Amino acid sequence: MKRTTNLQQPQVAKAIKNLEARNLIKAVKSIANKNKKVYMLAELKPSKELTGGAWYTDQQFDSEFINVMKQQCVQFVMKQGLASVETIADAVRKSGITKEELRVKDYKQLMDMLVLDGEVEETVSTGVGPFSAFPPDTVLYRSAQSQLSETSAFTNIPCGVCPVLHECTEDGLISPKTCVYYQDWLKF
Repeated sequence: MKRTTNLQQPQVAKAIKNLEARNLIKAVKSIANKNKKVYMLAELKPSKELTGGAWYTDQQFDSEFINVMKQQCVQFVMKQGLASVETIADAVRKSGITKEELRVKDYKQLMDMLVLDGEVEETVSTGVGPFSAFPPDTVLYRSAQSQLSETSAFTNIPCGVCPVLHECTEDGLISPKTCVYYQDWLKF
């Protein structure tokens, strides 16, 4: 600001202090440049890119908050069996566990972490059978733990746990005729 206004540092500091006192501007902490002050209009809300969004509190990565939110998501998925990111987001919002305004994109990040941690599995709805409550091609989540412990006639065949079941067709590239897992299961 000093360079663009051609004012001395004390004059710039005085002008900023005056604008802050009148509540016209406010200082915002940036997670990208912790040593650099960023000023913006007082009535505006800083962007999530500037403040770090929901995952940061006072410029610190809030891993405790993330762990609590992950637990809530896992509990909902275990309770429902199958859930989309939208239904998970709605349930967590209704639970009132956080006052932080999280976007569906934020919940998707949480679910991606849970998939990588091996706590939930991602699958795609076919629109039939256990997926009949969801439109085809909807990304769904199910508990990874329940998949290991539950067995049924459907989960005993390879198709029951196949991650590409929605692409399997009788005459397609992926089919029961070309499935090596299905052939091994038939030999058993």
